[in-house]
Amino acid sequence: MAATETSLALQAEDGATVTLDRFPLVVGRLAEGGPVPDIDVGHLDLDAGVSPRHCQLTRSGGSILVRDLGGAGGTWVDGSRLSAGASGLLRVGAVLQVGRVPLTLILAPAWAGAADGEEDSDASPVEPSWDAIRAPADAAPPPPPAGGGAPSLIGPFLPPPPSAVPAPAGIPAPVEPRSRPEAVPLDLSGCPEPARALLTEGAQGARLAAGSAAAAWRTGGWVSGGEPLAARTVLRAVDEARRVLGQETGSAIARGHVGDVALEFAVPPLAQAPVLVAWVAPRRPAPLDAALLRRVAGLVMAGRSVLLAAPWPAPALAAVASRLPDSWPITALPAGEDSWWVPDGRPVLDPAQRPAVGQALDHGVTLVESPSPSTLAELLGRAPHGHGGLLLGLVADGAWRALERLRSAWPAAEGRGAGTRAPGLAAAAAAAAVGRAFPYLLAAPGTAGEADDDAWTLLEVHVEGSGWRLLPLVRGPEPDR
Repeated sequence: MAATETSLALQAEDGATVTLDRFPLVVGRLAEGGPVPDIDVGHLDLDAGVSPRHCQLTRSGGSILVRDLGGAGGTWVDGSRLSAGASGLLRVGAVLQVGRVPLTLILAPAWAGAADGEEDSDASPVEPSWDAIRAPADAAPPPPPAGGGAPSLIGPFLPPPPSAVPAPAGIPAPVEPRSRPEAVPLDLSGCPEPARALLTEGAQGARLAAGSAAAAWRTGGWVSGGEPLAARTVLRAVDEARRVLGQETGSAIARGHVGDVALEFAVPPLAQAPVLVAWVAPRRPAPLDAALLRRVAGLVMAGRSVLLAAPWPAPALAAVASRLPDSWPITALPAGEDSWWVPDGRPVLDPAQRPAVGQALDHGVTLVESPSPSTLAELLGRAPHGHGGLLLGLVADGAWRALERLRSAWPAAEGRGAGTRAPGLAAAAAAAAVGRAFPYLLAAPGTAGEADDDAWTLLEVHVEGSGWRLLPLVRGPEPDR
């Protein structure tokens, strides 16, 4: 590629980015005995809808020409499906959907290239890789001005950035931790093999899907390795999960908790192929850094809304709840009947009582874990709140996935049906609504999209067009296992 030609990249929903350094490139899914694609999206393809040779990418000026190679799950360019063998032009900012895997074409980050901005003409071509990359602190654009003016890209309808809003006076200080929680051995005995082996080796999550290699969630995202799993191997793991979770034989989908592991599985006809996911999920407060906890507790006590993105959000909710003074009103809304993280004596909401949810949001602090779609839409519609603070925990393996989930709930919160706006305007308006409602995001280790993302991070959410930019506020040390 010529030195003067702008580099392009594809970005997944979780922030993982692959730089397009050479052409043509074949996008597909690695399958046993099949061809090896240049860009393997198998780790993002939970529904097995991507073919080994799904589509081909070639450079066309400042855009990408996408040619459908007969992928079974279909190929879409900017919302339009390509017929087999047909081509479409993908421009910067548009979305290429391969099966059910959306990939956005972006300008390649400058820090992904050669050092000091120079190209090494003798260097061998760089193979595309799904490394989650992010700009270093000195490369990030400056936040919006402290005077409250919003950048022209965002528009004047947005409030001033969170950093420009002073905290109300008269708020008691968060409770200081009495001592740092000591590491406790994890009980992984209820996790089916081979997922248990991956968790024992230090992975925070494990995914088994028929036809794909076993994947481990480590710092920065999913990492696959080994041979593709046979369906019978995954079905044996699902049978074991049914047994430990007390599910009926033949149940097609279930989610539950055993020991220090959260399990979830789905089999046909509710999934295209058997799949089981396991997360390390101890029932005890997460060992977050004291300074980070003080900041989060102070924000919600000041009436701010914080989004919590984690594969298992309950321990972080428990940690924040333990830092709130006993005299401070707290209301909790746990997922289902498992309310272990709610402090003793604190009221637990019934989500069916919608007036009670609204009243709780106007007084004190409300802590919410994995709400239903209707409750999520109500929370988004009511935020930001004038009085009560909100900490909303969503199950997500990436900060961007949590934000996208809020974006998808915005039409219901706004009270409009789909199709009332042009897609581009609707996406930008939804992004702005999410940024107004949740200006802060607490990200679990491995979910913030940084290459060295091994610690809990408190991020500031800034709206950029139809998306967001996350700027670190507080970063804690790596928590003990």
